[in-house]
Amino acid sequence: MAVLRPVVVGLDGSRESLAAADWAAGEALRRGRPLRLVHAWEGLSPDASSLPELEAPRYWAQRILRGAMDQLNERHPQVRLSAEQIARPAADALVAAGGDGELLVLGSRAFSGLGGFLAGSVALATVARVTRPVVLVRADRTAEDDHAPDEEGRPSARTPYRDVVVGVDTAQPCEELLAFAFETRPALMARPIR
Repeated sequence: MAVLRPVVVGLDGSRESLAAADWAAGEALRRGRPLRLVHAWEGLSPDASSLPELEAPRYWAQRILRGAMDQLNERHPQVRLSAEQIARPAADALVAAGGDGELLVLGSRAFSGLGGFLAGSVALATVARVTRPVVLVRADRTAEDDHAPDEEGRPSARTPYRDVVVGVDTAQPCEELLAFAFETRPALMARPIR
């Protein structure tokens, strides 16, 4: 039996990362995948385990994961959850964890537009290096954001899903990427862009 790749979400305790965790839990359910919560902190080194000045940051790092797990268990009790603290710089830890996952989900401190999505040094460094699909989630995201506006231009969760946009480098293999994009919104009819 093949091991299912989890949906991986990076947590730093921000409201953006908690929104990403909530979105990732829904996506894990939809895909029938486990959800893996990851928190990276360089201060977790075993060599520094006896330093009393690290007790408060260590406590807060553990609390981030515990709090997220509690919220997700309440909102999405059927999701298979795991959580891990990784003693590495955040971007390195997320690239490694994301490489083992079905997809990596990160919170976005976006302001507006595509440039806003990539704002944030950890997200930018991670997206530039990860080899698996990445989803960036805004904290103020609603269910209506995934759908096209209704006939009057108002937000609606009852309209079809928005289009999925995929950028491909045709000099590289892209079958897996295209398959992922088609699976992302099964109700969406694919239209090639000309």
